[in-house]
Amino acid sequence: MQIIRNTLMFFALCFASCKSVQYLPAEKTTETITEIKEVVRDTVIYIPADESTAQALLECDSAGKILVKEMAILEGKLHAKAKIIVKDNVVMAECQCDSVNIYLQLRDRYQTTAINTVEIVPQLIEKELTWMQKALIGLGAFYLVVIVIGTFLIIRKKIV
Repeated sequence: MQIIRNTLMFFALCFASCKSVQYLPAEKTTETITEIKEVVRDTVIYIPADESTAQALLECDSAGKILVKEMAILEGKLHAKAKIIVKDNVVMAECQCDSVNIYLQLRDRYQTTAINTVEIVPQLIEKELTWMQKALIGLGAFYLVVIVIGTFLIIRKKIV
């Protein structure tokens, strides 16, 4: 009975393993791509004509000089302003504002961002056994067969 127990213990020790499985972590690679697209477009801005009005009440004094008694200036809606100048008995009124076309180049910028995530899973590649390892495996198998046959013969001899 002692021999059977010792034999079973020996087989259990022979088949025990010391190496554990090692798992390699997966690698994640994140790549950010930013694309900026610029579009140039031409446009025309039209500014319409504008007008303003000026009224002045003029009087002459006894010396023959012109005096401005009352003045009313109505300015335009957009950008026209009237100007009245009285100098040396000469009245000048200025107001100019024509329509204007302005040619512009507008640049529109569009930004697009793309995020790519790539997961790299490593694959386990087993190395080929060296000649020494192959020889030891063969020797181990041979001795295992010898031990099994020897144990069988010993048990048979004890039982018979």
